[in-house]
Amino acid sequence: ITDKDVEDAVPEYLAENDLFEKDTTSEIKKGDTVNIAFIGRIDGKAFKNGTTDSYDVEIGSKSLIDTFEDQLIGHKAVDKVSVNVTFPKDYQEKTLAGKKAVFETTINYIKKEVSVPDKLTDSFIAKYTTYKTVKDYKEYVKKALAKDAKDSFKSAQESAITDALLKNTEVTKYPEKRLQEEIDYNIKYYKNYAKSMGISYKEIIKQMGYSDEKAYKEDLEKYSKSTIKYYMMCEAIAKEEGLEISDADFKEKATALAKEYDYDTLTAMERNYSDDRIKEVLTAREVTKFVIKNTNFNYTEATTEQTINTNASDSTVTSETSDASTTEGSSTGADSTEVNSTEVGTSAEK
Repeated sequence: ITDKDVEDAVPEYLAENDLFEKDTTSEIKKGDTVNIAFIGRIDGKAFKNGTTDSYDVEIGSKSLIDTFEDQLIGHKAVDKVSVNVTFPKDYQEKTLAGKKAVFETTINYIKKEVSVPDKLTDSFIAKYTTYKTVKDYKEYVKKALAKDAKDSFKSAQESAITDALLKNTEVTKYPEKRLQEEIDYNIKYYKNYAKSMGISYKEIIKQMGYSDEKAYKEDLEKYSKSTIKYYMMCEAIAKEEGLEISDADFKEKATALAKEYDYDTLTAMERNYSDDRIKEVLTAREVTKFVIKNTNFNYTEATTEQTINTNASDSTVTSETSDASTTEGSSTGADSTEVNSTEVGTSAEK
């Protein structure tokens, strides 16, 4: 990581800090970003997801229902405003659709964006970051860039390894039960995701670029076969090289995986994933580490193409393996964070 790399990255890192001043004296006008707190009530009773202590809204963006934003114009910080609105008849939360509500709203402050100066000072860094000096902040950025580079390098290795192994792997037969379970798992995930977003399953499919459910299922079967091929391949290599996860090691490794996926406990993760599914993910990771260790990489400047010379032999796998799973980190399948951390949002939002 060069000094120039750091100099170029510092403004980007600072911008990610959401730099702003709290304006508590000006009147709100259209275009302002305002931080508010509110309690929503229908017939005098507070309702679910209708309360927040801190919410940013750009006035005029129409991200909040009805005339909510317009009714804040002209007010200042600390002002308390009774915002009267009517939920749309087609609102995603059916229990609120078409109903009149009052949001007792407190203006916290107007957010005034702060630009990163051309010449940084210690006082600026101390005010807008957790660091005291420019030197300290640049050292932080340098370490962060090094970590990003290391992670990117590792990810590139893993992708290259996976591609090379899959290219040299043939599945003689896909187990029907396992294939159907994989398809059902993905359909269930997107149906639950659609429900959490307050839209229909058909709408989710259209957002993914498919004309209808039939077209999605056709593509999903191809994806599911790719997923199963990946895990069957890893199982075959693990068996050949003695990399299988023992019952004694499972709990420790699975607990670490649960923590990585932001679950409070292993039990919480097991509510969404079977032990077989978790074991497949852990096995795939062990296989990836093993193959990377035993692979000669030929690196070139161009990142679009790499040559891999792996000591692993071509693999032919059959259907005598455990039940279905989802490829970790895949674009079509969902990881545990998505399943459990989908934000519901506030019921003042459209």
